[in-house]
Amino acid sequence: MDRQKIELPDIPGIVLTEKQEYDITQVIATMRLSGFPMDGEEIKNLMLLASGAKTAEERIKELDKKYGDG
Repeated sequence: MDRQKIELPDIPGIVLTEKQEYDITQVIATMRLSGFPMDGEEIKNLMLLASGAKTAEERIKELDKKYGDG
């Protein structure tokens, strides 16, 4: 099996714990294995959520604005 190390982008001002980094890389790997690779912007948003720099409510509002709320 070809193992690839998942590198997280550097976001100025965002510091993650080792557990947060591990959890994020697990999400990225799971999405890849499921056929839904995450792009850089999605990974950054995941990191912002994990760090507390962005709330889930803020992210939902951004997605509603981008895609419409139905």
